[in-house]
Amino acid sequence: MHAFDVFRVESGSFLWIGCADSLQAARELIKSQAANASEEFLILNDQTREKVTVRADGSAVPSKEPLKVLDERTLRWKRNGMYW
Repeated sequence: MHAFDVFRVESGSFLWIGCADSLQAARELIKSQAANASEEFLILNDQTREKVTVRADGSAVPSKEPLKVLDERTLRWKRNGMYW
């Protein structure tokens, strides 16, 4: 079972790009998918619902909200070309 989902941050939406078994594997996936070092990605822990936003270069993006738990009502997920 994969523990992490990885999303590309695009204009206020999140595009699912893959899943990973570890945080390190999630970061490697980001490096392989990034077009440039400043591109932002969201890593979501499927078990704890904790999230972290990082740039492709590995630096953390300051959170715009103090919550660590993802509020799914405000997240638009795009997987396989469909939003849900």
